Amino acid sequence: MKNRSVIAVLVFILSIILYVQCFGQENREWKGKIEEENNIKIMHNPEGSIYGQIKLDLSEDLRIGKENDENYFMYRIRGMDVDAEGNIYVVDMSNQRVQVFDPTGAYLKTIGRQGQGPGEFEQPTKIRINRWNGMICVKNQVIAIDLFNKQAEYIKSIKLSHAIWDFIPVLDYMFYVILTRTSDEELKRVNVL
Repeated sequence: MKNRSVIAVLVFILSIILYVQCFGQENREWKGKIEEENNIKIMHNPEGSIYGQIKLDLSEDLRIGKENDENYFMYRIRGMDVDAEGNIYVVDMSNQRVQVFDPTGAYLKTIGRQGQGPGEFEQPTKIRINRWNGMICVKNQVIAIDLFNKQAEYIKSIKLSHAIWDFIPVLDYMFYVILTRTSDEELKRVNVL
């Protein structure tokens, strides 16, 4: 119970800091005007942006891929995460797998395959790496979170009776989960906060 309180306070403080960073630093005023003609409001925007010239400079940071190597062919990427060593995990939904690449983009391994058995996927869509223990958590079949250890060995699957919208691992086997609907009994049974 104490851990929940500490986490709730930290989330609240981080939310305030984020709000101040995004909205509280500058007081910008819209310089346009609103006129009304024949009971219709017309907004006239100024020529320039209130934020000045917006310039977007893109540069390639990392390229992942090799021609003629199926380990790099992905279809319908639905999620990505990075572990403590900088390895990149990519959910390849249509190929029913998670592809793992090192920080330079070189292929390391594949987690899972299509199927209904332990460690197999049916439409994986999200992945989260547990920052506390390195566990790999994959949302699978809309209602399950499949757990793998750091070596990508299957541990277990947590199945719920309702669809999982999103989830965040906290501590060892506990998660914050956004569900479409649920009951208190189900939440207690599967260690969901």
